This record gives sequence, C-alpha cells and structure tokens, in this order.
Amino acid sequence: MNRKTVVQYLALALVLVLLCVLLPQVDLAAATAAETVSRQPGEDPAANGPIPIYHDSDEDLPPATEWKCGPNLTAKWDEDALKLTITGDGPMYDYSEHNRAPWPWYVDRLSLPNGMTSIGDYAFNNSKFLYDVSIPNSLTRIGEKAFSGCDLKTLELPAKVAQVDCFAFLGNDKLKQVVIRNPDCLVAIEEVDSSEDLHFPDGTLGDNNKVIIYGKHRADRENAAVIKKSGYAYAYAENYAKRCGYTFYATNAFSDVAEGKFYEIPVAWANGKGITNGTDDTHFSPEKACTRGQVVTFLWRANGSPTPKTTSHSFTDVNSKAYYYKAMLWAVENGITTGTDKTHFSPDKSCSRGQVVTFLWRAKGWEEPTLTTTSFTDVNSNAYYYKAMLWALQKNITTGTDKTHFSPGKECTRGQVVTFLFRADPVPAVFNALGDQFLFYTQEVFTVTGRGTVLTGRVENGRVDTGDHVRVMTYDDSKQPVTYEVTVEGIEMFHKLLDYAEKGDNVGILIGTSVDRTQVKTGAALVHSDSRLQFSQDKKLVGYMDLNGSAPGSGVDMDYTYQFVDSATDYTVQFLDMNGSNPLPMGSGRGGVVAKEIYAPVVWYIGQKLTIRRGGHTFGTFEIRSFQD
Repeated sequence: MNRKTVVQYLALALVLVLLCVLLPQVDLAAATAAETVSRQPGEDPAANGPIPIYHDSDEDLPPATEWKCGPNLTAKWDEDALKLTITGDGPMYDYSEHNRAPWPWYVDRLSLPNGMTSIGDYAFNNSKFLYDVSIPNSLTRIGEKAFSGCDLKTLELPAKVAQVDCFAFLGNDKLKQVVIRNPDCLVAIEEVDSSEDLHFPDGTLGDNNKVIIYGKHRADRENAAVIKKSGYAYAYAENYAKRCGYTFYATNAFSDVAEGKFYEIPVAWANGKGITNGTDDTHFSPEKACTRGQVVTFLWRANGSPTPKTTSHSFTDVNSKAYYYKAMLWAVENGITTGTDKTHFSPDKSCSRGQVVTFLWRAKGWEEPTLTTTSFTDVNSNAYYYKAMLWALQKNITTGTDKTHFSPGKECTRGQVVTFLFRADPVPAVFNALGDQFLFYTQEVFTVTGRGTVLTGRVENGRVDTGDHVRVMTYDDSKQPVTYEVTVEGIEMFHKLLDYAEKGDNVGILIGTSVDRTQVKTGAALVHSDSRLQFSQDKKLVGYMDLNGSAPGSGVDMDYTYQFVDSATDYTVQFLDMNGSNPLPMGSGRGGVVAKEIYAPVVWYIGQKLTIRRGGHTFGTFEIRSFQD
C-alpha cells in the first residue's frame, strides 16, 4: 500500500470520527428547539413544527387511539384534529399521578357525551391547551385534579353536578368565572379571584349551600367569607373551612352515628358520594334493616346512577314513581337481581346478608373467588350466596358476624350495607379520616443558632403555610405522648425560603425556640392545631395485609415482632390476629388482620399503607382500615 492510499484512508477515518461527534449534537439541538415550541389554543400544530410530549417518563406515546375509560365509556383520539371524543354513559375511571390517563396530554378539543356521570381523578391533568369544556347535563361529579393545569377561562356546572373534588381546577390561571347551577353542590374552586366570580341561577345562595372556596392567597379566602360553609363530615369542605377559619356545618353529622362505630366513616363516605342521605336530616338509622329497594338504590348510586336501557319488567309490586324504580330496572337488566319470584321484586322486604353480598358480587362482575374454604359453619356450599360470600371474605368486605358464623339469613342493617359498599370500593383508602388535613413526619431535628429548632422531613398530606399554628405530636423518654403548640416561623427547601409546603415536599420547618431539639423524637408528627388526628397509642390496628415482598421463610407469624415503616421511621408491632391460619404465607393477602404498635406513641391514620419489615427483609404492606380500643 503506497503513501497516498494510506493518507486517503486516514482522511476518511477522520471524517467518520467528526460525523460521530457532530451528528448527536445536531440531533440534540433539533430536539431542544422542538421542546421550546409554543402553541396557542386552537392553532394548527404544523405551523410551529412538531408538538413536544411532556410525559412523566421517557416512553413514547402508545400507538393506540381508542381506550376504554369507564365501565361503559370509550375514548377515541383524533391526532389530526387534536380532539378526544368520549362515547357511552356512566362514570369514568379514576386516574392518578402514577396511573395516567392513556390519551395524549395535548388535547385541544374535548367532546363529552350526555349520559356520562363523572369525570375521573386526574383525567385531563396538565392538558395545557384545553381552554374550553362543555360539561354534559348528566354529570354529577368532577374528580380530584380532573382539569388541573389546563387553560380554562370560564366554566358552567350543570344542575346535576353535586360534587367537585379537591384541586379539580388547580393551576387554571385564567379561570375568572364559574357558574354553578346547583346551589347545594359541594365544590372546591381554586384560582377564582373572589366570591363575586361565583354565579348562581337566581343570584343567591341556597340555605343548604355546600360551596367552599379556597385560593392561593389568603385574601381570596377572606373574600369567600360571605358563603355559608357546610358539607359532609370527613370531606374536603370541612378541612378547608377549618383552615380558612370559618364555622363548618357537617350536614351528615347524624345524631345516631356514634364516633368510633365500624360504620362511622362508611356512612360519611356514602353520604359524601350521594349514595344515601339518611332516613331524615338528623338520622341515618344504622341499626335498621335495609330493604331490597334501598340496597339496589345504594348500589346503583355507587355505580354512578347509570340510565337504564329498558323500562320493561314483569314485577307487579313496583311503582314507576318510586325512588328505587330506575335502580331496580338497572339491577334487573344487569343480572344483579331477578326478584323474589317472577312477578315480585318485594322492594320493602328486608334484605339478608346473603342477598346483599350476592347483589354486590354480581354488580362487581361475578368475579370467580380464589378462596375455596371458610371457617363459617352456617353456610352451604350449594347455596346461591356461597361464591359471593367467599369473594366478599377474600376481599375483606366482611369477616362474618363472628369467626365461625356468616349469618347469611340474618337481616342486613343499613350500617352494614354501606360498610360493605365502602370496603368494596376499588380505592377505599383514597377516602380516609385524614382528608386534606396537614400531616408532616419528622426525619431529623436540628438547632439553628439564634433561630431555634428545625424539623426536617416530608409533608405526608395537606399544606402548611408560614405563620400557621401547629402541634408537635411526639413522646418523652418514658414513651409517654407529649404535644407542643408552636408557630411555623419559616419553611425552607434546597436553601430556598418558601411561603408554604404541600403534600410530597421534603422541607425543613422552623418552629422557633420554645421547643428544644431534645424534646422532639424522630418520627414526630406535625399537624395543624385544630387537627382531628390523635395518637394511635393503645389502639389496635385492623387492616389488610399484602405479603408481596421477597422475605425468605414461611411468612408473617404472630410469634414474632415486626417493624411497620412509615415515611420517617419504623415502629415495633405485634400481630394479634391473622383472621385464619398462622403464619400467613408469602404471596398471599388477607383482611381483618389485627396488629398493635408496642414501642412508642405514633400518629397514623385510616387508609395509610405501612411497609412490613423484619431482620432487614421486606414482607409486604399493611393498610390500616380501622382502629379498635
């Protein structure tokens, strides 16, 4: 090979090297340019080049253009028109930050069908170009963060909308007017400048008005003071009313629902969702037998009150004007009930426990239970309710009237029925006694010279502002509960001072000099001074245990102690009852499990999921469903 050939090869190699270096930079520059493209609502995307896709991950959009988004709802995407069309009826599925809606974020046009009854949580979260939405007259609920981060300017809520969940319109900076056609709607609205921007049909507010307004600024809250604060116990309105310093009227504070009863929270949940309003304004009658008409009505409402497809039936004992009529038609056409015989539905007859779990099982899709045996001695494996009972037992919907009896023929009370419904909810932990209350767990405690004590950790729930009055809930060296009332003097994140911190923020909170760092233990809770949260000391925890970890051995055994880990620290617990065989093997789940924290006072809440650990191994999770003395 001569010298000339060698030089040519070297020159070619140099060109290839330069291409390898420069081409990625060109691609990167092009990609960066694409990310900075802006687009006005309604503008042709082709005018400014490709539309950037701001996903939470680096995954590409799925190739699908049609998705099921509710039991009877379908969403279809038109990429050319940037339009999402939803067809069908009934409720939409709920989504979350970690389980996103399947359609693209850059929805420009949205078509919702009349017959749709709810818009799910996070459905159109951060759809930045969505500036106009027509809410169908059939809609009854708008979910949490359903339209947060959109570009809405005005909004009209039809007369059937009864509930708008927290942060539904968070971040809609241009939202200036909201027209509410239902003066009894429970609604949390942010970004509205003042109460004057809320309009009712007759220009006045109803006597039972359940509207609660909150905003980014305290001035907004003060402007909203003209509105009567009332709503459902444990619901968003109560927490915001308390945070804003307004008197709260709990419209479902039934005088016959005692605090601490197993049905207390399920009754509030059912009342808050519009499933039941009680037997009168002040009574729920939880111990009263539930009739067949009431049970199918509760089920129908829990499923979004879908419009029946037919009015034909063979029953001679029903009234077409009765409260249960549409629910009965829906239940019959979906195979949930066939009546007590061919010509009778018996709407006023008491419903048995066997009938209620069967109705619920059928309404949930006749799921085949994996559980095949039970400790109940009063059930017949050939009975109509047997599979439904196994399913309900497996799902922790019921644990029986005692360990050996299910009592299938016993009358089912109204308190038991709403409890079954609550436990069968796909995400019951979303509704819990915590609501929107502020809760912060302390991971470390420091002293800043001249300023005082600083607690560092994570905001578990809610929001705290500088200047708020809070309570430090901790324990002393003898493991006795101790509380300190303090004021938030400062909030800092990554060396930046903040006006407030909210759920998910890792921050340092300055509480001043009145409490020394040695008085606050790791794991101490910080709550607002008017919080309902209490120490879980001396309480038994009843919950659902899911052994999905990778720990070796036979599973969780009552003969050993374990650690329950929250977001700050771990606590020692003893299992008292496995609701069946002991130990509970790995890879299984079971409800009705009872545990007790045995080390020190702690602040936990219903719906909280705690990690189960022992000896450096993770066994799974424990979800708190209730507390017992």
